[in-house]
Parts: sequence; C-alpha cells; structure tokens
Amino acid sequence: MAIVADTLEDWLAALEQLHPTPIELGLARIQAVAEQMGLLQLPCPLITVAGTNGKGSTVTYLDAIYRAAGYRTCCQFSPHMLRFNERIRLNGQDASDAQILEALAAVESGRGEISLTYFEYTVLAAVWLYLRNDPDVIILEVGLGGRLDACNIWDCDLAVVTNIAIDHQRWLGDSREAIGGEKGAIARAGRPAVVGDVDPPDSLINTLNDIGANTQLINRDFLVVSQKDGWTYKSATEELQLPMPALAGEWQLVNAACAVTAVQTLNERLPVDTAAIAQGLQRAHIAGRFQRGSIDGVAVVMDVGHNPDAARRLASQLRQEQTKGKTFAVSAVMADKDLDGMLEHLADCFDGWYLGGLSIDRAMLPVDYQAHIQKVSSASVSCSDSLQRALDLAIAAAGCDDRVVVFGSFYTVAELITRIA
Repeated sequence: MAIVADTLEDWLAALEQLHPTPIELGLARIQAVAEQMGLLQLPCPLITVAGTNGKGSTVTYLDAIYRAAGYRTCCQFSPHMLRFNERIRLNGQDASDAQILEALAAVESGRGEISLTYFEYTVLAAVWLYLRNDPDVIILEVGLGGRLDACNIWDCDLAVVTNIAIDHQRWLGDSREAIGGEKGAIARAGRPAVVGDVDPPDSLINTLNDIGANTQLINRDFLVVSQKDGWTYKSATEELQLPMPALAGEWQLVNAACAVTAVQTLNERLPVDTAAIAQGLQRAHIAGRFQRGSIDGVAVVMDVGHNPDAARRLASQLRQEQTKGKTFAVSAVMADKDLDGMLEHLADCFDGWYLGGLSIDRAMLPVDYQAHIQKVSSASVSCSDSLQRALDLAIAAAGCDDRVVVFGSFYTVAELITRIA
C-alpha cells in the first residue's frame, strides 16, 4: 500500500495502518530500506541509548552537554509527549512539519514493497533528516529492547544501557536476566559501553563480554557522590565537581553520570570541557520526569513512570520531598502493565486516589484500577470517566499544604501536562 498524504497528521495515521502489527521486532526490513536509501553510513559519532527507565533523560543530558560545547546535535526520542515532532530533534529544536513530511516522503520512495512498522518508518525518516543537517553527533533512544530494535541496524560508536527492569514482557521476557541480554546487544566489539544499572543482571554483562565491548560500570569504573550543593563525578582519570542536574529525582544523578562518562569517553573525537558539562546538566529539560509545578495554587508533580522500577523511584522521591499536608494521586495506566508491581511501591504514598479514563484501547478502566488499589490500600478512591475530571476533583480536594501527583503512563501525563504552571 502506497502512502499519499498532505499533512503530518494524515501521514502518521496512514503509518499506523501500514504494517499488520504495531510492533514486529527484527532488523531485516528496516536494514534493507536503509541500505536502499544510503542511510547505513553515518558521517559522525553515534551514541545509542537503551534501558528500561532513564533513556530519554540520558539522551537529553547528552544533547544539552554537546550543544553547550558548541556541537551540532541530532537526537531521536521515543515516545513523544504532545507532538510527534518532539521525536526528531535538530540541534535542540523539534523538526518542523515540513521537514518531517519531506523525510517521510523519502522513506516512501525508498521502501518499495517493503512493509515497515510505525517506529521503523519514522526512525528512517529521522536519520534521513539528520544526514541533511550536518550533525557532529547523533544520539538515538532505543524504542523497545535493543537487539532487534530498529536503531540497532547502525553500529554505534558508544552504547549506553541505563538500567534493566521488568517491562514489555511480551516481547523481551519476564525477568531481568531475559531482558538484560536484549538491551546489551546494542554494543559493538572494541567500542565503549556505559552501564548505569547499579546491579546489572549477569545476562547484560555476559552479552557485553561476548560482543567484546569495552564496558564501564557504575560503582566500578565511575561513580556518583551526592553533596548538599552539587555532586562529584569520579572515574579512574577524572574527578569533576558538578551542579545538580536540572531534572529532579535522585536517580537522575545516575543518568547524568552515564552521560558524563559517555562524553568523557568520546573526548578525543568530540572534546568537551567541564564548563560545558556543567552548563548542559543545568540546561537539560525533558517533560514529565518528576516535573514540578502548580495548578490553582496547589503543588503538582507529573511523572511518566509506568512500571514497577519507575514506581519505586517515584515513591522514593516523594518520601524524600515530604509535604506538610496530604498527597493525592491522579492516575491512569495501560492494562498490559504490571500495576500490582507498581502499587507495591506506591500504595502507601497517597491519602486519596483520583482515577480517570483514557480514550486508548490499551488503557485500564478506572473501576478495574480501583479494584487493584483496594487490595493494598484503605485510602479513598474516586473514579471518573476522564482524567481532566479526575484532576479537577483532586485539585478541589487539595489544600495549600497538599500536593497532587499525576503518574501512570506517558498518555496520562500528556493528557494533563498543559495545565501545569
């Protein structure tokens, strides 16, 4: 089926119908099209970032650091929050509709009769566009897994694996050991791999060793020392005094340390001084990562966490930043996520729950979500047809010393993030 469309919205709608299944892991289709389009050889260093949580933050840190050092960057993010354009970043700016349409048309001309998934198609469009913008460095966020993800058709100069946790079990496996090998397969022989998992599964280490990557592990080859007014990055050759990252959350220091290690490792090809690292960390911004704000004078936190490990981190940060009053949850989750695993960490964090519906087939019904909560918590639960209504009720219930926490999915935060000030 050939795609003919005039607007980006129409293109993306057509892409959703192009392939028989939304996700089909494998490299043969995308590699064939990339070769036909002349996209396999990149003109600059490539950093590929995989992991369960922290990928987007790490890409954001790398992008901000390299731009602070004066380099032209091109970044791939997945998924987007509000607009598809957020997925394709050209030197710190979202690609325009016109640029993306031109790139999608180039993929359509190059794919022939080959059917591509939405993600494969758009990754090819992104790289086609990157090669026309004279980048000094390209940074790709893996979409799903690593070994069979579309981004793995390119040989990265440096791989980052942020952490390994349970998510996407249908495609990656139901244990950290099963998932670790999939993530580690983005590395290449004789090239550096930076690992930010503080307790990496054996499968990840074994995969990196089998590949022959030059592996650097947190707490072995580099580490973080948190301080009151900043933090210290330490490695065998460096000790840097750095400001706290702009992104909130104690786990962000690990993501920042992975980015700093990657930058230091590639320093001969892309020299970056300490001032640019510090400046990049302070400038980095990505929506929905423990993002603080307010609505009608009520403190609000928004976080895209949607699996047990992300819930554990969110709970830890909420306890660290205690509030004088009550804490209310506004939430919706996807039905295929491990909600019970999330509630194990979050059940005692909230004095009340406000659940809302999402117009997405994968979304769990609020009444079903309520049943899970009531198994582990005696807190009050309110169910609404819409998340907007749920948020309105939470804000109305909250006093000046209370806070509202919006979490559960990228879709959840995207639905409400424009209301935060």
